Amino acid sequence: MEYKITTPCTAEDLAPLKAGDTVLLSGVVYTARDQAHRRMTEALEKGEPLPFDLTGSAIYYVGPTPERPGQVIGSAGPTTSGRMDAMSPRLLDLGNKIMIGKGKRDDTVKAAVVRNGAVYLAALGGAGALMAKSVQTLEVIAWPDLGCEAVRRLTVKDMPLTVILDAHGGDLYQMLYPASKKQEQGLSLARQRAFQYVGAVHSADDQLIRTESGGSGALLAFRDSFGNALHEDLAEAFASAVFSRSMPYDLSLMQDAQPDTVLVQLVERNLRWLSTRPPLLPAPEREALEAQPGEQTISVSQSKSAYEGLFIYTGTFEDLTPDKDTPVYAVLGGVCYEACPTEAGFQLLTPAGSGLSLLVCMDGVYQCLQATIE
Repeated sequence: MEYKITTPCTAEDLAPLKAGDTVLLSGVVYTARDQAHRRMTEALEKGEPLPFDLTGSAIYYVGPTPERPGQVIGSAGPTTSGRMDAMSPRLLDLGNKIMIGKGKRDDTVKAAVVRNGAVYLAALGGAGALMAKSVQTLEVIAWPDLGCEAVRRLTVKDMPLTVILDAHGGDLYQMLYPASKKQEQGLSLARQRAFQYVGAVHSADDQLIRTESGGSGALLAFRDSFGNALHEDLAEAFASAVFSRSMPYDLSLMQDAQPDTVLVQLVERNLRWLSTRPPLLPAPEREALEAQPGEQTISVSQSKSAYEGLFIYTGTFEDLTPDKDTPVYAVLGGVCYEACPTEAGFQLLTPAGSGLSLLVCMDGVYQCLQATIE
């Protein structure tokens, strides 16, 4: 059977659904993967409010890739739902009604689904572009430091999904694979760990991990989830190591880690993040260039940074088309800096100053454009 469901929904709305049915979901859907689930759990333990109302909510286990120009969202395929098993029952008991992901769930989640009249729906794995077509609007509403794992509020229209767990105890996986009584277990190398974690560590998915060992040197590693399997080997090789999943890369960690080796690991499909979410680092000073006066004025926003005394300046070129592979310079307070290019403009991390102007190369000639700071 095929059903059209709109969020927020009640147990009565979901009662007709059976494992194996198709759902076309519309309304508001919130994205939250393991890191966001962990923060929601911590907020509940501290008595703090959650970033959205769980009552009747739908949560999609997804970390979308950056959107391209003209797109609402990038590829939006599901992640493995088992990562959320330890935290999902509590959210279901507090009102969450729809979970969206891929893969099997454990018995505690199944019991919570039945207890609360909820459902677990599967999105089509490996078809992130197809899932993205259902998304009409997107807004980051919490924890932007988590990058792709930040909590987003999506408005969707007829998102195609399949019922895996229904409110009556039905389980599509058991129906399809009745001989499989246990969840498949991931294989890992069994060995004696030759390093120590510094501070509490929940799992390899933690946003920040520090280690010590009998190795040599100091490591600062910026990585994504593909670095989960690497961090133990690296931790053993270095006397001290800091592993960060923050995006954009927080180079203030350099002051803390004092590394002699810096590693950046990023899955190929997300290489665009280096321009859409550029790392925060102080802009290098440069010799000022000769430039012709330009006619356009650029609007630039100013915000505080994690670096004491330094501010972030960001701007877009809108109708301008700078020459490819040419640096953008900014003159602020009489000092010329090289800006960090972004997909649509530039970013600058410098001390505060007045009289900002930009040196931009167009048609082989640098032009000096005045800027207004908002």
